[in-house]
Amino acid sequence: MNVFAALFRMEWRLFRRDLFLWLAQIFLLLYYTGAGWYYYRYPDGTFDAGGMFKLMSYWLSMGVVMIGLLAGVLSARREHVAHFDEIMSSLPGDALRPFAKLLAWATVVLIFFLSASVATLGLQWLENSSLLRYWSDTVSYLAVFWVLPQLSAGILGYVLGMLVTSNWIYPLILLVWLTLTPYNGWLEWFRLPHALTLWLNQGEIVYPVYISYEGLAVNAVDFWRHIFLLLLSLSLLAVSLLIRRLRDRTWKERIGLITYAVLFFVGMLALVVKVNPYPEGENVALLGGVDMRYYETMQQRSPLGSSYARLPSFSVQQVVLDVEHQGYRMTYTAELGIQTRGDVDWLEFTLYHGYTVQEAKIGEQSLPWEQEGDLLRIKWPGEKKEGSIVLRVEGSPGSGGVLKPQAIYLPSGFPWYPVPGKWRVAESIYTQPAFGYQIPSLFLNLELEEPTYFNISVSSPLKIYSNLSETGANAFRGTASGPTLLAGKLVEARVNGFRIVAPPDQINRVPAVLAPLQESIKRAGGRLGTSTYPIPSNIFVTPLYSAQGGLNFPFRVYHDELHLDEGIFRIYYGREGDYLAQSRDILPAFYWYNRYRESDGYAPFFLAAVYEQIYDKTSLSSYVDQPMPTTYQKAVQEILLLEREGKRDEAKEKLSAWYKSLTKAATGGLEQ
Repeated sequence: MNVFAALFRMEWRLFRRDLFLWLAQIFLLLYYTGAGWYYYRYPDGTFDAGGMFKLMSYWLSMGVVMIGLLAGVLSARREHVAHFDEIMSSLPGDALRPFAKLLAWATVVLIFFLSASVATLGLQWLENSSLLRYWSDTVSYLAVFWVLPQLSAGILGYVLGMLVTSNWIYPLILLVWLTLTPYNGWLEWFRLPHALTLWLNQGEIVYPVYISYEGLAVNAVDFWRHIFLLLLSLSLLAVSLLIRRLRDRTWKERIGLITYAVLFFVGMLALVVKVNPYPEGENVALLGGVDMRYYETMQQRSPLGSSYARLPSFSVQQVVLDVEHQGYRMTYTAELGIQTRGDVDWLEFTLYHGYTVQEAKIGEQSLPWEQEGDLLRIKWPGEKKEGSIVLRVEGSPGSGGVLKPQAIYLPSGFPWYPVPGKWRVAESIYTQPAFGYQIPSLFLNLELEEPTYFNISVSSPLKIYSNLSETGANAFRGTASGPTLLAGKLVEARVNGFRIVAPPDQINRVPAVLAPLQESIKRAGGRLGTSTYPIPSNIFVTPLYSAQGGLNFPFRVYHDELHLDEGIFRIYYGREGDYLAQSRDILPAFYWYNRYRESDGYAPFFLAAVYEQIYDKTSLSSYVDQPMPTTYQKAVQEILLLEREGKRDEAKEKLSAWYKSLTKAATGGLEQ
């Protein structure tokens, strides 16, 4: 122990005198805190605490890897120049020196970690950021994304410095650095497995890791990616130390060491090929693309314009859901109180195809069932007029919601539970020159036409929020048109009769947007000649960009809920009130998609464009100069002709009449 302590003090003294190492880390922290303070104090208020963190942490995570690699190489080169290995090999306890060096390097990294933690939490404290409520997440993020990569990079740099003593080491360092950062996609040019690039990437695979409703989502996948590199670097260190002593080994020992090294790398390669560190539930783009292709196929089978809706031949008196959250999937038992109308052979429900029924019973009697796409049919005992059926269901919501170990978003208008009747779940809107991009599948509003009593309990380590009344720990009940479940790094507040559930760095900014939003809603309703919709009492700040077609709409409106896209509060920080009050977003949300509709196509887009042309003097040439459905073309041209002729009152009346004719054909009639 005394020998090890002496070796540690010696190695620590060498690191302590490494001027480059300390100046580089000080510069990195000064850059981080200085730029962070600048963004906090930016005149336009562009960034909040989370916005600064997600911007700066990306560069910091790459910076610590480069510092670690250079520090390791410089340490090895100093020893080589001073012939330190030859000197130490003749002294007792030399076998302990690698362990002492590792401990000394870990001490250096620990000092950086403590400094970075103080700097980050200090900035949040100075700005009175509510992110301090989740300070442990910040510390764990720093430990996983900054400390572990720097620790591993220092070991790798030392190994490279021992093996390559020429100046070619510096281009090699750059190559290794690119291999360990988010820019390592170039590895796939050499036909290396995609899983390997993901395992080696020490940065943020989902850029950025900071998402306000999830907080700093450091999960097991991120942890094991970084542990993988640490184990790999330690193994390379062990192999390099053994190789240096091969000259003193027998042929059998040499063959054994080489075999060990080859088997180790083959095993590591097999591991990264088989295990994907990028779970499907994290890949929003992948889920959205899968759903878009699925619903394009569904529309080819049943074209838009031909009614797909079929009202149920029964009513559901109550719904009891016992939900178990299991990472990226969920299982639940649904007990549905059924009352039939007339003779019924089969009960038809709409259930998103990502959920699979495992069992259906009424009492102790098993019931036959059929699932095809989003349609669920259950055989009903013909002699019964009422009864409770029990379903056991397992699955995930795809791009219709969010289901992760660290977050849940299951909106009330999405059929994550069996919805009575046969309905079209989503509408796929195709690419048009007028928009310049392809809109993902737009999930339609499948809230119940008749409010139903719900009783829900959720087994999850997360704190769950719902539009239903809370009756216990993650237990809810009440009468509603559908249940919403929401979980993440969230807080709750009640302001002026509104119940707001939002990420901690956004909770105080939501009330400020309500007044301009309500004024814009009222103004639009008056101009369209229809009733004005009040803002619902439940306001949830949710990840709409990954669900419900929210890449295009900043909010969704349900009977008793308003879902605001959390991304708006980050992208338009300080100006979100003006953004949310735009007519192009108000009209589709409050006067179109707040009820179930079929064959919407581009109607709400062209309606909003014509509305803005008349009332806001916004040019819509990029819309109307492009091909549009003939059902819209005549009305749009008549309205614009009246507007160009100066007959503004007639144009406004024509616009109101066009809107009423469009919405008159709505199916489901979920008027508020």
